[in-house]
Amino acid sequence: MKYVVAYDIANPKRLRRVARVMERRATRCQKSVFIFRGDQAGLQELLDEIAPLLKPEEDIVQAWKAGNGKDAAELSRGTPNNIYPASIVIESRKHWSIKSRKPQDQTEVSPEEEEP
Repeated sequence: MKYVVAYDIANPKRLRRVARVMERRATRCQKSVFIFRGDQAGLQELLDEIAPLLKPEEDIVQAWKAGNGKDAAELSRGTPNNIYPASIVIESRKHWSIKSRKPQDQTEVSPEEEEP
């Protein structure tokens, strides 16, 4: 089984320590993204090995089962960034406005054409 493992570490010293552990146990595919090959128990061991290196209120390490998406499950250690702020995504001459801030609300997304 393959898992995608990504981290966001606030402190450079902790970042280097986590990166060294990840490089020993997984294959780096981007600066903070790795592919881990193994079973879920092996992934749990990896995350548990990394957990003492983290400051949970500032850092996060997340893992997702790679595959066709049928039973992809997220596993993580630490605190993710706030994913519910109002925001705008800019994509090739279109702006997508995210109007809702709360997860229980239906998020409104509306494309707006960019003025030339």
